[in-house]
Amino acid sequence: ALTATDYSEHAIERQVDLVSYQYPEDAVELRCMDAREMDESWTDRFDVILEKGALDAIYLSGDGNLELTAKEFERILKPGGIL
Repeated sequence: ALTATDYSEHAIERQVDLVSYQYPEDAVELRCMDAREMDESWTDRFDVILEKGALDAIYLSGDGNLELTAKEFERILKPGGIL
């Protein structure tokens, strides 16, 4: 299964529309959430995190947000996981 997140509710709504054309309803989980504070139940959940530009935007926001996100990615990746 694939899990995708975005900070923007509008982006998630758009992805729901796009995904529904190509995949069964339960094939992709789309969640609106902040990468700096992911779901607590996700600790050691993912084998791979595929990041496409989010870290660039987070870095540019400053205020230690990149570091917070990196810690979250480390938490939710399984040991030996790939970013």
